[in-house]
Amino acid sequence: MKVFAGLIVAVGLLLGAAPVAQADRDSFMQYIRDHQINTGYNPEAKTFMTALRICEMLRQGMTAEEFWVGPPFVDARGITDAAQHELCPDTLH
Repeated sequence: MKVFAGLIVAVGLLLGAAPVAQADRDSFMQYIRDHQINTGYNPEAKTFMTALRICEMLRQGMTAEEFWVGPPFVDARGITDAAQHELCPDTLH
């Protein structure tokens, strides 16, 4: 019974956090559009997942400049800036 109760609490927490995650995604994609950041041919979902990974790696000690090297058809610096401003402002120095 305790396991079931714990599962219910966990699901509730996940569902409670879902609107926040969507708001973050929406604001991130709006930043991308507003600043005309070139994401290549990547769909929004892939660009957003890349941004989440960037945030994770920044929190582990990488610098923003390390992400700026990338294919010329993608604005890696712009995507990193968008991620930092909209998804992980705690990584701005």
